[in-house]
Amino acid sequence: MSNLNRFFYTTQMLVGFSDGDGGWSVKITKRKDQVIGFAPSFSFTQAIVNMDVLEAAQALLGGNRKIRTPGNSGIFTVSLNTEIGVNFLKILASYPPIITTHYEAYLISLEVLAFVKKRPQQIEGQLYLPLLIT
Repeated sequence: MSNLNRFFYTTQMLVGFSDGDGGWSVKITKRKDQVIGFAPSFSFTQAIVNMDVLEAAQALLGGNRKIRTPGNSGIFTVSLNTEIGVNFLKILASYPPIITTHYEAYLISLEVLAFVKKRPQQIEGQLYLPLLIT
C-alpha cells in the first residue's frame, strides 16, 4: 500500500468498496451449441490514484493475483472457484452486499458456483459435462 495513505482497511470496508466499485460476472465457455464451462468472478475497479484500495483488497484476500492497469484504472479480478474467491465469499457471508443489484448478482454467482462444483469434471475425456443451450 502507498506510504501516503496509511488508512486501515478492514473486511467491512472491502465489502463497501466491492458494493460501490465492483462487479460480478460469469464467463460462459461455449463450443458450437454446447456450454462447456462456467467461471464466476468478481472484479474491483479503481482509478490509478486509488491503487491502494486494490492493494488492500489483494492483501485482505491473501492473494498474489496481478492487478491489471488498462488506461488510468486498475482492475483486480477474483475467480470465485479459487482460494482467494473462497476467502472473498466467506467475508460476504458475514457482510453481504447492500446494493440490491449487487446482492442479486452475488446470489446468482453462488448458485453458478454451486452448480460448477456439483458437475462431474471429466466425462469420457471431456473437461466439462456439456449442456445444450435452448
